[in-house]
Amino acid sequence: MNLSRITYPVLLLVLSFLVMAGCSKSSKNPLSPDTNQKEFTTGNPAVYTVSGPAGTALKDSITGATFQFPEGASGTLSIASVTSGPSLSIQAKKFSVDYTGSESIQLAVPHKTGEQVVLFSYGSIGKAAIDGCGLIGWWGIPAIADSSGYVVFNVLSPVKLSALKIAGLSQTQQKEYYAISTISGGTDVAANIEAIRTTTKQVVDQWLDNLPSSLYTSARNRVNGSLQYTFAFKDDGNAYTGNNSMIWSNAVFEFNPYPGEKKADLATIAHEVGHYMTHVLTGYPRFAEILNRITDWNAYANHGLAEYSEGRKVLLEEYAYFSTYMITGELNGTDLKRVNFRTFFQSRAPDSYDYPSQEGYGAALLGALMKTEGEIISFDKTTPKVKAPLVGASVSDILGILARGPRDVNELRSFIQDYLDGRGGDDRFKLPALFEPMGWSYNGTGVVVDSQNKPVAGAHLQCISQSAGTEYRTFMSTRTGADGKFYLPRIFPGENIIRLFYNADKDSVDFPLSVEWTKPTNVQIDLKEYVIEAKKKTVDLKLPKANYVLTPGIRAQNPLTVSATGTLTGPDGMIAVPTIITDYSGGNAKIDIQSSVNLNEEVTLTLTATYSLFRGETWTTGLYQGDYKSASESVTKLSGVRFKISSQRGGETLVSSTQSTPNLNIRIAPADKSGYYYRADVRLEWDYNVTYYNAKGDVEGTETGTTGAYILHIYQGTM
Repeated sequence: MNLSRITYPVLLLVLSFLVMAGCSKSSKNPLSPDTNQKEFTTGNPAVYTVSGPAGTALKDSITGATFQFPEGASGTLSIASVTSGPSLSIQAKKFSVDYTGSESIQLAVPHKTGEQVVLFSYGSIGKAAIDGCGLIGWWGIPAIADSSGYVVFNVLSPVKLSALKIAGLSQTQQKEYYAISTISGGTDVAANIEAIRTTTKQVVDQWLDNLPSSLYTSARNRVNGSLQYTFAFKDDGNAYTGNNSMIWSNAVFEFNPYPGEKKADLATIAHEVGHYMTHVLTGYPRFAEILNRITDWNAYANHGLAEYSEGRKVLLEEYAYFSTYMITGELNGTDLKRVNFRTFFQSRAPDSYDYPSQEGYGAALLGALMKTEGEIISFDKTTPKVKAPLVGASVSDILGILARGPRDVNELRSFIQDYLDGRGGDDRFKLPALFEPMGWSYNGTGVVVDSQNKPVAGAHLQCISQSAGTEYRTFMSTRTGADGKFYLPRIFPGENIIRLFYNADKDSVDFPLSVEWTKPTNVQIDLKEYVIEAKKKTVDLKLPKANYVLTPGIRAQNPLTVSATGTLTGPDGMIAVPTIITDYSGGNAKIDIQSSVNLNEEVTLTLTATYSLFRGETWTTGLYQGDYKSASESVTKLSGVRFKISSQRGGETLVSSTQSTPNLNIRIAPADKSGYYYRADVRLEWDYNVTYYNAKGDVEGTETGTTGAYILHIYQGTM
């Protein structure tokens, strides 16, 4: 059986009746009303007028079977042998059924002990063309009873009749075509049927045994109850069909027991059980959502392993592929824990194809979670083996993820991330480095500039993913040319780092990078602009101690001593200790930063000043009579000490602000025009309050104001 060609149709009938099928080779609705009658010719019919209560039955001479009417009968039944029409690959008695009544019909076929009876219906799946087989074909009908020498089947589209009754509509009469095949006991086909039944039960049991304990009971109850499965048999492929329980009471496996390459084997059974168990675990509504992601069944008809369908819409097959791997240990000869992504997906590259849009990719993601070797066989032939983190998930863990019913590969990835988040620790950060070499890889372009927005040549970049103290790296980008542009061929998805190397790779700087997982891998990313900020160098400044006399007006002299230290920070290789001049006449210092950095570079000056007053911040001074009315004494208080800075560039005021002591930070921006000078004046400033008293101690008056001293002047350029 070629598992690269496995298909699953959906048919919507009245009231959104849904037939869900997972098929290898072909899938058609055996009970659809869309029968193509033009392909058939029949002989003279046997015509029966039937009327009676529930349980009415009649034996037909053409088929040798008995037609039963469980709801009663009121119409004409015509049975005719098919003389020509679509062929079956096996010997079978073909016949048509035409009934004018509205009741459903059962067919009871006699058989001898040891014989197997298979009933086929010719019909269309309606909205799907599956795996190149067309819409129409012979499908097996499951038996509903086998006792007293008869095998009983529902015929004449009970599904259609039920749906019409629910909708309150009348039946459109037309012929239905059937074929009966009796398989003798002791033949290979009979043995194959028994083997299929036994193997299917074993595979279902193995699924149940591998489920997380929290899911086991509910799944077992569904298998034994609302989704108890049954069998039908085909001659040209294998399938699983499920449906709304209000119309059918169980799920149906369609298996091929006949010799040939399409005969059901262990891999086939495991695949179809994968679909069945998806139905069991997710329930009918969610399973319907998974199926309904297929919007164009005709386009989906020729799907198969590694088939490409852009959009990441469908995940139906991934459940079945993982089931095949879980049961047989391989998928088309490949161990999912050791996938060669270049050959497995036909040497495609993620810059040309959206890699997660390939069928089988979801199963490969699940296999990678279970791998035990710390490397991936990459999609990229230039790096055949790539270091990748280990997750160490169990089969039970994987089935727990699938039981949530992911509907597409993006949702599957999200559920895997939830699983890793639940484990905690560094596991949360493993997916980018694990999935990138598997093809969930991006590429992009950008430009590198310096702090002056000029292109930087000779730089290159690399994407870095970090997990558990380990760095995982992709290829380096091309080196930037004179225009600063680069191309980065491989980029991790999710939250990672871009490392930019420059200065002949002697220096590097990291930038955060976020790439949405949902973005197609074959859409190039605009990485925009990466700016290399100039490396900074800091030089120490030690300003000479200066003594100042507070200005008259506070009625007393109180020498102020200021000590200041600081730093000057600017571009590395372009800054030096500036010239510091002590202006003894003014008692303050001048810094000429022209000697340390040019006008076109930004620098930062940080200053820390300490001060002391000879008389302290509050003092009393005796006054000569007449200095202030009749006052003989004054009390002076200083408060609100602060730095005040004013600066200008080329005559234009840049800053005029106040900062609290003892720290001052001055950012000296680069000149926007060549030759513009810079000047800043720093003043240590106070508020003062003077109270005057006479000899009797009465207040004669008060005086308030501001005083201080310029302690620093900064120059750059010539004024």
